[in-house]
Amino acid sequence: MKYILILFLLLQSCIAVAERYEHAGAGFENKKELEEFYLKVRKAILSKDYQGLSELMLFPTGLYIGGNPTTVETAEEFVRLGDQILNDRLIQAVYCSNIDNLRSNYEGVMIGQGEIWIVRLDDGRSNTGKSVIFKINNNPANTTWERPDGECFYGEKVNKRL
Repeated sequence: MKYILILFLLLQSCIAVAERYEHAGAGFENKKELEEFYLKVRKAILSKDYQGLSELMLFPTGLYIGGNPTTVETAEEFVRLGDQILNDRLIQAVYCSNIDNLRSNYEGVMIGQGEIWIVRLDDGRSNTGKSVIFKINNNPANTTWERPDGECFYGEKVNKRL
């Protein structure tokens, strides 16, 4: 009887792990929670709403301005530098993304191949987390790697849209 109970508890824990949301490691407990934030990020980037985007950012953050690594300290500075931050590659990566092709690892959830990184921060109290963009990878040198979204990324439809 003791072994049956142990086996039952072991199976329960395996089932619980299997049911964990795929992006839970980045703080998102379910698809709805991630999708709501992802859609805000997507809309702000595609419409080049620098003010709205700055409200989703975690500062200070490292970016590239004019090809040089730069630390952006405040939302006001981010808004002022907006046109220098959002490059075509970054916008195309967001345009080609959707909620179902986001991937995550121990750092967070990535849009594209790491052009945008988001995470849900937890302050230790239940249901009080805040979703943020913690990294915009706009390094102009990152343009040649092979992409799983290649057809969309390099397609005429996307290029004409920009």
